[in-house]
Amino acid sequence: MGTMCRAIFGVCIAVITGCTFGQDTTSSQPTVPVVTVCEVLNNLSQHNGKVVVVVGKLVGTEEGSWLREDCDEKTVTDGFTWENIISLAYVQSTVEPPPRVPKDFDWDLTLLLKKLKQVRRTTRLQVLKQYNYTDRWCAVFGRFETRLPLQVALGGGGKLFGYGFGHLNAAPAQLISGDDGYRELKPK
Repeated sequence: MGTMCRAIFGVCIAVITGCTFGQDTTSSQPTVPVVTVCEVLNNLSQHNGKVVVVVGKLVGTEEGSWLREDCDEKTVTDGFTWENIISLAYVQSTVEPPPRVPKDFDWDLTLLLKKLKQVRRTTRLQVLKQYNYTDRWCAVFGRFETRLPLQVALGGGGKLFGYGFGHLNAAPAQLISGDDGYRELKPK
């Protein structure tokens, strides 16, 4: 068999058997990007509709919960500056079900702590003793969703507000996650 025929035969066998070249075939799980709140908000279109793990400060109130980070870059739409938050609250009947965390999913603690170190450069936890409340560091596995292009509306008094997600539509994106998609992080 000629060199060209052997090469084509090898590729055909690889395709038929599911063999891949240049990739780690020891893991059955797909690679899930691990990003900070700022990284995902600065690349909305790249992550929209995709499963990711987002690292940030978990903030909760009676109006909902969010992942937050104090970012150097701001997302601005028609003069409206969005908060650097991702809503974690959603109405189940309005979205596809959350993605399932695979049974053998590897929460790569080394990578998560590396991303957390980035977040902690600009972001601090808030402690409200009078309410017995403390923010937490967290990684969340879920489907990232946003509306592109981001939309704003004119409210009463001529003030712009975002048409986003969560309480008061204040978040430019949401993360659809199941109960098993959260990991609290403790910095070293």
